[in-house]
Amino acid sequence: MYKVNPNGDFDFINTTYVADKFHVNENLIFMAENYFLYEDASILHILDKENGNLMEEINIGHEEFLEIFSIENDYYFYTYEEITNNTPDFLYLYKNGVKLFTRNLSNNYGIYKYEIDEEGTLLFATDYSGERKLNKIDINNSYSYYNTSDDIATFKTFKNGNIFLYLDDNSTLILDENLNFITLGETINTHNPYLMALENYMLLGTSFENSVRIINQKGEIIDYFKTKGFLHN
Repeated sequence: MYKVNPNGDFDFINTTYVADKFHVNENLIFMAENYFLYEDASILHILDKENGNLMEEINIGHEEFLEIFSIENDYYFYTYEEITNNTPDFLYLYKNGVKLFTRNLSNNYGIYKYEIDEEGTLLFATDYSGERKLNKIDINNSYSYYNTSDDIATFKTFKNGNIFLYLDDNSTLILDENLNFITLGETINTHNPYLMALENYMLLGTSFENSVRIINQKGEIIDYFKTKGFLHN
């Protein structure tokens, strides 16, 4: 791991840990490694930001790290645990290394799309036995959901808090920040889309046809263009 100061000089170059989640706050560095990569348990390594030295190690067993974030002087992380397809899955939130709550996700088939905002509110898509949902949970364990007509291929939040969803049947819809339905958008016939929010517009790109669609708050395509090269998410 390298730490570079504003003058372009290295403050330190340290041998460190394998990690698929990386977060830095004012004083600490967080490196999370999920158990199915190299180890028998998921580990959070907490390092000193000044010198990169290890300060603490947190073992959470066979839970999977979703996201690490900080609010003021506290750090948090969401984890997810899938037992089997015949039993509930579990979502957990930790604060400063201590588990705050457990959310039972009845007979779920995994969290396959998610995003988190600056306040630690997590949006995540799930699917079980035809019951497809966009779920929302905050750091106070307040939970709500919206059932969709098909699997959620991808979703992204506009700057104003409204949410754009693209479903596997190529339909689109807009929800407000409380997961209330606002409107159906245009049907977009494409494959493997990905989204980027730009102010209160959504850019939907796909490498399938090397194109980008610009979508407004009503779910309408207001512009479309091809790219010269291959698009990467």
